[in-house]
Amino acid sequence: MASKINRQTFEVADVNDHIPTKDNPIVHGEVILVVEGGWVFQGYATEIDDRVILTDSCTIIKWGTDAGLEQLGGEGPRESTTLGVRTPLRMVPRDKVTFAVYCDAKTWAR
Repeated sequence: MASKINRQTFEVADVNDHIPTKDNPIVHGEVILVVEGGWVFQGYATEIDDRVILTDSCTIIKWGTDAGLEQLGGEGPRESTTLGVRTPLRMVPRDKVTFAVYCDAKTWAR
């Protein structure tokens, strides 16, 4: 499935991969995660029980976009984006997650 964001096309996982079930969690893959309290993280997410585990993650301090987090997810960090230091592991309680934006893993390659 192709999605258009700010005149750039990128591949995303089949939307059916993200329909929540017991065996198929809500949050999984390369994401931008918005959490209660104003925290915004980017990393690889896996949902385990009542937690979202982020690996190789960072805090997004300044988005630096013209079109919001969806643009950042699709295009990756821009020159005006400010990211915090990457950490190997971060755990977020699932009920504190406001929403997730799935990222194009190619544009967020590290």
